[in-house]
This record gives sequence, C-alpha cells and structure tokens, in this order.
Amino acid sequence: MSNHLQAEHEAFKRRLIDEVLGSDAGDKVPMEKVVMLIWQFRDDPQVVKFMTRFVAKFAGSRDVFDGIEFYLPQLAHMIIHLEAEWDDAILERFSLVVAQQSLHFALQLNWILQGAIEDYQPELPDGNPNPSYNPLYYSRCIKLLTNIERCVVYRRPRSQELQRLYEKGKITKSEMQILEHADRRFNAMQITQLDSPAHEHFGGQLMYKRAVRTACYKAKAWKTRYFAIEERMLNCYNTKDGALKRSMPLEGASIEQIKNSKYPHMFSVSNRSFEFRMRASSLEDMNKWIKMLEDEAFTHRVFGRRDKSLAEMPDEAQRVIEEMTPAQRARYEFFRDERDFIRRLTDIAEDLRFQEPAERKKTAPSMMKALKVPPCVYSPLCNSTDIFRRVHSAIYQDTRVFNTKERCPVIMYFLGVRGEMEYNGTKDANMDIAEYMHLKFDHNTGEKSIAQFNKETK
Repeated sequence: MSNHLQAEHEAFKRRLIDEVLGSDAGDKVPMEKVVMLIWQFRDDPQVVKFMTRFVAKFAGSRDVFDGIEFYLPQLAHMIIHLEAEWDDAILERFSLVVAQQSLHFALQLNWILQGAIEDYQPELPDGNPNPSYNPLYYSRCIKLLTNIERCVVYRRPRSQELQRLYEKGKITKSEMQILEHADRRFNAMQITQLDSPAHEHFGGQLMYKRAVRTACYKAKAWKTRYFAIEERMLNCYNTKDGALKRSMPLEGASIEQIKNSKYPHMFSVSNRSFEFRMRASSLEDMNKWIKMLEDEAFTHRVFGRRDKSLAEMPDEAQRVIEEMTPAQRARYEFFRDERDFIRRLTDIAEDLRFQEPAERKKTAPSMMKALKVPPCVYSPLCNSTDIFRRVHSAIYQDTRVFNTKERCPVIMYFLGVRGEMEYNGTKDANMDIAEYMHLKFDHNTGEKSIAQFNKETK
C-alpha cells in the first residue's frame, strides 16, 4: 500500500471513531453501531479488522461486553458467512479473543455453531439430502467449534503471571490489560494458523448401506464409500477426494459390531439422529475402525490434536489430560460438563416428543428426577453480568409439559445456589458470572481453590 493510500486509510479509520462512535465516547462503545459498520463494510476486510481490534481493546468494559453478548447471533452469522471466502480469519480471531476472556461467551457461541452445523449438514436424519446443505459453511462451523474448544483449554497462558506482576506493583493496571489483550490476540492467531488443509486424519474405504429404505420399492444396496474421521465427525465421501455425502457427530456416539449377520465384518455407528451401517474388508480392518471410532466418541478431545496419535496410543488421551495445569483441566471439565448438561435437558424434551400426549405429563417428572446434575453447572439463559447461580438439583415434581404438533416444550425448574465462592474471606451472594469465572479459573489464588471448590460441591 502506497503512503498516500495508507494516509487516506488512517484518516478514514479516525473518522469512523470520531463521527460514528463519537469523539468523547471514552470507554463506551455502542455495539449496535459497530455491528452496523461491520455489516455495511462487509466487503472490506481491512475496515472489519480495524473495527474488531478497536472493540476488542474495550471488551473488558462491562457495557461493551454486554453489547458483544447481545449481538452475538449477528456476529456469529457474519463469522460463518462473511469470512468463508476471505484469506484472513478476522472475525474468527475476534471471537477467539473474546472467548478467552469469557467462558460464558464461548458456551453461547458453541451452541450457535452446533445449530448451524445441523442447518448445513449434507443429509437429514431421515436419509434425504438436506436442501440447505452448504459444504463451505458446514466445514467452517466444525473448524470454528474445534477452535473455540482449544481457546477454552489453552487460553491466556500468562494471565496469572501478569496478575502477580500487577499486584507487586511491577506493572500498572493499564499495562496489564494491554499485555493480556496482546496475549489473547497471539493465542487466537496461533489457533487459527493450525487450520491446515493437509492435517492427518484416519480414513479408508468401507461398504455402506442405509439403515432404512428411501422408498418401499427400492432395495438397499451396498455401496463403496470413503469414510474419514475428521474434527470429531464421521464423514462419508463418494470417493477419497470426492464430494461429502453425509456426516455424523461422533461425540457420545454408540459403536457396535453387528453379529449374526449374513454379511461379515459389519458394524454400526449411531447417535440420536443418525445411524450408519458399514462393512470392512477384514476382521482386522473392522476392529481398527471400531477402536478409532470409540476413541473419538468417548475421549472428549479438546486438546487441539487432529491426528491419529491419541487413538493409536491408548494412554495418550489420558496423558494429555494429566499434563494440563489445574486451571486448564478445570476449564476443560467445566466446559464439557455444561455442554453435556444442556444436551441432556434437550434430550429429555426430544424423548418426550415421541410419546403420546397423555403420557408426557406422567413421564416428564420421573425423567427430571433421574437427571444427574454435575458438580458445577448453571443455566446459560443469562448474561455474563447476571448473578451466578449453581444448579443444585431439579424440582422435578413441578415440571410442566405442553403439547404442540411439532415439538414438546417443557418448563423445567431447578434449585439454584449462589454465594458459594469465597474470596478475601467473604462470600458474595451477588457475584456475577464473569467475576465468578475469573476467580474460579483465572485468578492467581485459584489453582488450589479450584480443586477445593470442586470437592466441596460434589
């Protein structure tokens, strides 16, 4: 870029701040104007990069962060759709910077991406092609989901060190915030640069047959397809380098060998929505596939490892977990437990949907009574600035079920507990979610208190 064009670009950026955001705004950033500007200049990555970096500097402000959370659906839409054809992952890095700062934000973005994956998947649960399938958006959502998980575990490696320097008076609060922000940006840059198209995966040819017929007059024929385990998904391609035909999330999936079948070396992979039936060329090949799929389904990998090393070495997954610091492991377990808890709640509503309306009201309380609540989960239907309330137990007898034609809405009641976190000798019953997360996972007094708190709440 020439000096003249660079000077014009800098002048334009100054006008954006002064004329749109206000020259006397200080630390207050009107997020509605920021989102409007990003959308208006969506074809100019340089303007988008400037705006996101500008907002990220003030993300520690309560008002600014409330605005970021409020406009998260719009930001997520732009992250998925606008950047798909860009050379630089500007908005993705912005989301990763904020996700390092807030576990609550990371969880909210995680659920939006999960929904988008279902929207853009190649095949519907009934086996029909998905008319909304988009291979670019689908693969992008899967990569974004993996990167968010990496951020949760490995975020801000120097945050505690910077906190200690600040408390000792070696650096000012402003310097600490600048260094923390630079650290988050560097971490986000590293994570996005891991997205190499040549990463290793486990794959090979298998015979595939639909679990159900597409029509009563059509036979279910075996077809040779190329299957690959990628990003915790089982992907089916028509050939090794061909088009993606169908895909299934592997987290929590059930893998079983089909015995007493007229076809040898047959096994199935199923979850709540899909079932794949496949045949391997030999017993050895089938056993290898089953082992790889089971490892992928049950190890809950969020370690940033995409190759097959964790599956080939049985103790590797456990070793990776054990090498985490106490704070990293606590974040990993909290993030995993919260996702699993919300998934179990939605599964209850989905199970009730397939029951007769008269039976739903009888069954729902017993299903809620059997619900297992992890030691530290909360209701995510709130903002980071709301009071943190740990879910203690379900008030199962008050569960209410509504009968509709398409879904089965359920009102679930829970007993919440607040004011459990002790800091400086006191317990604050009005501690908000952001402060709770900071003290539990990031504060330099927290590594011992994390283990102690988890022990006390179990």
